[in-house]
Amino acid sequence: MTALMSSLLAALEGRAEDAARLMEAANTTHEPGIKVYFARHYAQIGLTNSALSALQQAAQLGFVCAPITLTSDAWLSSLGQHPEFASLLRNLGTLVEEAKSSFERSSART
Repeated sequence: MTALMSSLLAALEGRAEDAARLMEAANTTHEPGIKVYFARHYAQIGLTNSALSALQQAAQLGFVCAPITLTSDAWLSSLGQHPEFASLLRNLGTLVEEAKSSFERSSART
């Protein structure tokens, strides 16, 4: 949690190198949701490749959010120009639909 708040402060203060260093050093293996926040920080400081990578890692670690969440986030708006962003959104959309179907199937059994 310290890296999350410290990197946010560094990003807001325009200390891009400090923010990046803090995020790269953080162990987020057990908290993939933090990767999404790190993606926002990376995008805010102009590191779109790192931002996209953080979102991909979050999904690989099991944190999935609806594509609309990412496309409506002003801090992530720079990712709209990234060539891999559309693919990430499609993959997340598929994962969201799979989760929804699984939930509906399990609800129908009860």
